[in-house]
Amino acid sequence: MGKKFTVIFYDEDRKTILEQQEIQEGMEVKYKGKLPEKPAENGISYRFVGWETEGNLDKVIKDIEVFAKYQIDSKMNKEQTDSMQDLAEQNAESANLNEVMEARAKS
Repeated sequence: MGKKFTVIFYDEDRKTILEQQEIQEGMEVKYKGKLPEKPAENGISYRFVGWETEGNLDKVIKDIEVFAKYQIDSKMNKEQTDSMQDLAEQNAESANLNEVMEARAKS
């Protein structure tokens, strides 16, 4: 009988365990739980796009940690897109103001 390895599926925070499996050496591992979800933040919604790992899930030969990956949902409505654009512009203006203030302080 071959070795068994532990495969742990984590959420994006790399702390929350979604599922843990003991897999026979050389066997394939598949996530059996409910697909992870990331709650919306500041009006931005996310969708699960897959798993990030350094191991081979098709043929397990060592203990593996697997992490959920999300991306911003491209189905944002116009209001959300405009809000993000406004925030980016405010950040740029703030950065420019900081540069002006620093330049005045040096002179």
